[in-house]
Amino acid sequence: MRTRWSTETTAPRYDGQAVSIDIFDDRLEILNPGGLYGTKTRENLADGASCCRNATLMKLMSLVPLPAGAGLPAEGNGSGVPMMIRECEQRGIRAPEFRPALDSFKVVLARPTYEGGDSKLRAYDGKDPASVFGPDEELSSKEIQERTGLSIGQVRYRVRTMVESGELAATAATTSRDRRYRLA
Repeated sequence: MRTRWSTETTAPRYDGQAVSIDIFDDRLEILNPGGLYGTKTRENLADGASCCRNATLMKLMSLVPLPAGAGLPAEGNGSGVPMMIRECEQRGIRAPEFRPALDSFKVVLARPTYEGGDSKLRAYDGKDPASVFGPDEELSSKEIQERTGLSIGQVRYRVRTMVESGELAATAATTSRDRRYRLA
């Protein structure tokens, strides 16, 4: 028997459009084409009530566990938005911004900022470069990543910026596999 997923609840003009995620130093912007569904409005997003476009898909996702006991990909009971708000609050991050429009829905999630100077190398735990690097210590990009929790791309960007501004000094040529960094 052939199963066909219903698209009756989705306007055809949104078929084939992807969700986009834009990552900035200070925020993440997630844009979903199609707008809010059903009775959901900006005012009742965090009420804990679930309103999904495809109940069959949601049910299936709530039954299939993720590998290594990591939970479920979806639970379908409306806890996602309240959880986002709670997690931001617990981490001292500005609450998510919800921007519904007729043809799209955008969520803006602030990224953490920390005191400790204007350094471009900020860690999610609040460390500034002086605390990431020990006295006379030289670190590779991978070691900086491990100490800060930043992605390797974020480390490379910030390290490059800090070398250009004179905050860090490189110990080898750009092409060297032994390239390390130290405070300038």
